[in-house]
Amino acid sequence: MTSRTAYQQDLTLNIADETVPVKITASRRKSMRLQISAKGEVDVRIPIGISKRQVLGFLTTNESWLLEKYQAFKSVQKQRSQAVMV
Repeated sequence: MTSRTAYQQDLTLNIADETVPVKITASRRKSMRLQISAKGEVDVRIPIGISKRQVLGFLTTNESWLLEKYQAFKSVQKQRSQAVMV
């Protein structure tokens, strides 16, 4: 992950006993950003040149935030599916 050009990489992460897709996008930026997409994927934006070890450390540091947001996402998905069934 230490190339000097923009790139994307897909990984998986285990959150709440589920395998969740992780999309890593490196571009010209100054800081790392983490979010859960509308599809439930973890989206990580990083500056070009950040190592895989640094990205994994960032994910580990934000593990409780990820768990909280992913569980909130799953709750909303469950509510939507129940509303469709009614």
